[in-house]
Amino acid sequence: MHHTTPPRNSHQVRSNLPRRTSGFTLIELLAVIVVISILIALLLPAISSVRKRAFVAQVRTEISAIESACTAFKAEYDVVPPSYIIIPETAAGWSSNTADIRESKAFIRQCWPQFDFTYGTANQLDINNDGTFGTLTLTNGECLAFFLGGLSEKTVEGSTTLWRSIGFSKDPAAPFKRGTGPRTTPYYDHPGNRFSDLDGDDNPEYLDPIAGQTTPYFYAAYGNGGYSMKSYNASGGSNELPVLPYAQDNLNKSPWNAKTFQIVSPGYDNRLGPGGPYKPDSGTPLPGYTSLDKPSSSWTNLTTDVTVANREFEFDNITNFASTSIGGR
Repeated sequence: MHHTTPPRNSHQVRSNLPRRTSGFTLIELLAVIVVISILIALLLPAISSVRKRAFVAQVRTEISAIESACTAFKAEYDVVPPSYIIIPETAAGWSSNTADIRESKAFIRQCWPQFDFTYGTANQLDINNDGTFGTLTLTNGECLAFFLGGLSEKTVEGSTTLWRSIGFSKDPAAPFKRGTGPRTTPYYDHPGNRFSDLDGDDNPEYLDPIAGQTTPYFYAAYGNGGYSMKSYNASGGSNELPVLPYAQDNLNKSPWNAKTFQIVSPGYDNRLGPGGPYKPDSGTPLPGYTSLDKPSSSWTNLTTDVTVANREFEFDNITNFASTSIGGR
């Protein structure tokens, strides 16, 4: 008798091959993670470099706009904004015969020949709107903001301080007065949230557009046969290394932009550094110098030697006389 074998149920068929699960194994996942990490490590410096170049270009564009404003100021008054000036808020202050007062008077007379140094019947004028009548000592970035923007108005909103440039009065005898009446249009209108007042004297300075910037532009101007030697450090005092205009020689006597002005952004590190010689074609573009290597014997702030290490902060500075940051960073 012939017997046929019944067909096997497909569910009864078993394979001796290992079962393949869908998705990645742990080893494959680790390999992918390693590859991605390597790619990120390679890309991040490139992305950072691109972002920095974009910010440098943005700062250079703003510096060019400020340069144009200085040029417009010179076109009207035949002189660029100074980088140091004394402005007493009382008639008695103007009666002093010091060299600083004489030079300040000469500059103001050149711009406003009818300026009344007695301030009318009141004999005083609160120029910076701080409620007192003292003497304004404007240096560097303060001069830039004052002469390009005119008087300033400060508004405090919570933890934010906003500034607004309101120009000068069109009264030829009292350009520094506030109140009603026609006013000049600022030569340059800086964003209100990008001012600083590092020394707290209600005379603000401009900050560059780099995120988190806390140190204002440094400004140094040619006048009276040379660059002003009354330049101080970024905080307005003289207790640290002062900020010198950039020079083309080790003795600090041949400034870049010799007959005009220098505008310097502190870059990403918020530090200007001491300034001084800048030699882009040298193996040491920012060399050290001694306390004797100064532009004038009247420069009394520089009392110690400046080393190459002291100048490390300057490599990312952005200026109006170099197309990139001066150290290429």
